[in-house]
Amino acid sequence: MRQRLIGDEDARVAVHSSWFGDVVLVMQTRSPRRLDPTILANPLTLGCVLDECARDDLRLQRHAREILGRQRRLQVLCDEPAWESYLHLEEQVNARSVELVQFVVAWAFEQGCLFERSQRSG
Repeated sequence: MRQRLIGDEDARVAVHSSWFGDVVLVMQTRSPRRLDPTILANPLTLGCVLDECARDDLRLQRHAREILGRQRRLQVLCDEPAWESYLHLEEQVNARSVELVQFVVAWAFEQGCLFERSQRSG
């Protein structure tokens, strides 16, 4: 797997499978990066940071294994056009899920900033 340096010296990019999508760019850092406005401004970077945080979650790993197993069983039952149609549908569902997660993270970050400001001023 080829990697190229982006950002700081601890951040590397690699292509791999993830619950955020079929193939994503992942930022591999010593520890997950803290959210800041520059990360939130770039959907790819935000996805990489979220993937880094979620990569070791056992519940997500279990879901991923179950999904892959069910997909393999379904593929055997489908002809090629039906399978391709399913994959296109799955791609759209995954894209919507990714956008929803990124939206919620950005919203929660903004709410936290607003709360912090109100605590400092009040």
